[in-house]
Amino acid sequence: MGAELFRRWDSIPRCVIIDANTFQALEHVLADQQAELVEELQADVLKCVKDQNGNHVVQKAIERVPTEHIQFVIEAFRGQVHVLATHPYGCRVIQRILEYCKPHDQAVVLEELHQCASMLITDQYGNYVTQHVIQHGKPEDRAKIIKIIAAQLLTLSKHKFASNVVEKSIQFGTDEQRKAIVAQLTAIHSDGTSPLQLMMKDQYGNYVIQKLLAQLKGAEREAFVEDIKPQLIQLKKFNYGKQIVAIEKLIFTGPQSYNTSASVSAAQTMPIEINSTAATPMLTNGQNSPQSSSLPSTNVSTIDDPTDSTSSGKTILDINEKSCPEVVINGV
Repeated sequence: MGAELFRRWDSIPRCVIIDANTFQALEHVLADQQAELVEELQADVLKCVKDQNGNHVVQKAIERVPTEHIQFVIEAFRGQVHVLATHPYGCRVIQRILEYCKPHDQAVVLEELHQCASMLITDQYGNYVTQHVIQHGKPEDRAKIIKIIAAQLLTLSKHKFASNVVEKSIQFGTDEQRKAIVAQLTAIHSDGTSPLQLMMKDQYGNYVIQKLLAQLKGAEREAFVEDIKPQLIQLKKFNYGKQIVAIEKLIFTGPQSYNTSASVSAAQTMPIEINSTAATPMLTNGQNSPQSSSLPSTNVSTIDDPTDSTSSGKTILDINEKSCPEVVINGV
């Protein structure tokens, strides 16, 4: 019995055993004491990264401990980046490395990330890592991912997870990169089909259109709206779903409505503002999100649970059709 208990105890990753005390201690002890604590992780660091509790210790070590004492973490990740980036806990740790480690250590991880970026973009967890690179990475790293997006724009825009990466590309890309995306969407295919129309009626693609309406300014936005209008009229003949309503409202209320909560005015004649920012899982430190470094909590997450593969992760606020008269496009 004693030997069996020992074997069971010995099979538990060290990070799980020391988790609670280590997590707190790393914030309050001196650097040499931090080094002693994280040394306990070295033997089982990959097990810790994949553990529900242990990953928080590894994240905290990356945030708090001097880089020279956590080189074993970087070394353990060599050849494992694709596997870890597509893991619900591993993707968190990779993001911490990209935030806190020195450039030469980040380069090791980024090199492997770029090799598998196409797969990560469409992955349930990997898409968070690529979003992180787009939002926080160097321009050259951002450009590599946006180049992949541009090469498969229509397909990725209609993908449950990749559409979030497309939105991030629109939000944090350069003006030239946004223009290239718009040019693709507004070009009519050889068979006469319109990418815009396909996107507008798609459950995920319509959020990409909304993001463009929110980001484009001035003459560029006006030109994009003019391209949308004829497609909108065609869609309204057959389909007047919530996606179409949301795009229509954004056209007539302006880009500021993209980031505001839906409301109905007392007069009941003003357009309803649509909150479509909920469409993209935010890169926050919210509890239990793939980006989170905090301990698990029973509180409601700040984003949709990314482990739920059955939900779209995107919502449009319900609209009271009686209090919202149909918008008529003038001059058509």
